Amino acid sequence: MKYLVPLMIAVLLFLASGFDNNYQKEKRQHIVQAGETVWQIAWQYMDRQDRYRDVRELVHDIAKENGGNVIRPGDVLDITLWVKK
Repeated sequence: MKYLVPLMIAVLLFLASGFDNNYQKEKRQHIVQAGETVWQIAWQYMDRQDRYRDVRELVHDIAKENGGNVIRPGDVLDITLWVKK
């Protein structure tokens, strides 16, 4: 239940942002280093994308795409970025 409100807010922000077709997916992979968190990794990729306005959206999508927030050194994370065409 505690995740429902932030998820609903994220969905509303997405819908209000007017997502358009001027974005394309850019697939990346990231090898997790010792001590890294999903948040730190998301921050590393924030400036390489154009769609996300809040790092929490990217954190959520990275976790969702890779089966959760638990990561270990050596894990290979799939990261989908949205960049302007």
